[in-house]
Amino acid sequence: MLSQAVIDIDAGRDILDPDFETSAPTSITSLLLVKELPDRWRASLGYYRHAVMNWLNDGDRVPEQDRFDLKLARSFGAPGSGSEVAIVAQSLGGRYVDFHEGRYRHEPRLFASLNLSW
Repeated sequence: MLSQAVIDIDAGRDILDPDFETSAPTSITSLLLVKELPDRWRASLGYYRHAVMNWLNDGDRVPEQDRFDLKLARSFGAPGSGSEVAIVAQSLGGRYVDFHEGRYRHEPRLFASLNLSW
């Protein structure tokens, strides 16, 4: 699955904050590859990219960024029930700036999830 968004903010003359027109990235791209494996296993790899932006108020300039996420899941229970156990790794490429250069960074994460449906 591929998604592409193009953003163009036209602030007009009444906006006083000079960062308003750059307060969203000009483009956002995401690509999700999903592979069904034997015995009800599924693997997915997500790629996300956004262009440069400037947070308003006390935020900083956020450079263009790439992020990769990986998920390995196994479904169980009745077929189609949606029950699964998964291991997810987010931000495989390392930490990145989110909102403020010195205080808010997205750190790589590894976690397990359990989804039960009946």
